[in-house]
Amino acid sequence: MRVHQIHDFLYKKVSIAPLVVLRIAFGALMLFSIFRYTEQSWISELYMEPTYHFSFISWLKPLDGIGMYLVFAIMGVNAVCMILGLFYRVNTLSLLLLFVYTELLDKTYYLNHYYLVSVLLFWMSIVPAHRYYSLDSRIFPGIRSSQCANWCVLIFKAQLSVVYFYAGLAKVNPDW
Repeated sequence: MRVHQIHDFLYKKVSIAPLVVLRIAFGALMLFSIFRYTEQSWISELYMEPTYHFSFISWLKPLDGIGMYLVFAIMGVNAVCMILGLFYRVNTLSLLLLFVYTELLDKTYYLNHYYLVSVLLFWMSIVPAHRYYSLDSRIFPGIRSSQCANWCVLIFKAQLSVVYFYAGLAKVNPDW
């Protein structure tokens, strides 16, 4: 393939519907997860009660007092705004940074799923998933579009394909 053919393929206009569905579903999943942390008292149990954390970065510590509750409350607001598509990029980027912050606080809480969530949030903060069926598209009608570049959808297909490929490969092991 020539360079211009690759460019044409990546920037071909496709329906933005997959991104909109992903934005809403992923935001709902994040909101549910944050609600679960609150409901199960994990914020206190995991971040406030322990006197020592096995941090990925030595100077990174949990916030004192109600600080960690505020972090999770802000993440909840960010997730709701992601679902609604309200100030989408700012809220998605904020959700990404706060989520990564909470994950870097202690190595013992690490799950490969959380790494995937971080990567997906990174990509979500870049793609224009707020340009259709969102409050942003109502507030700023100039951004409204029912189409996006093909790469915006392909990046999630590629990312999830890599994850499922290696997950399947790991399960070929007789130990599994």
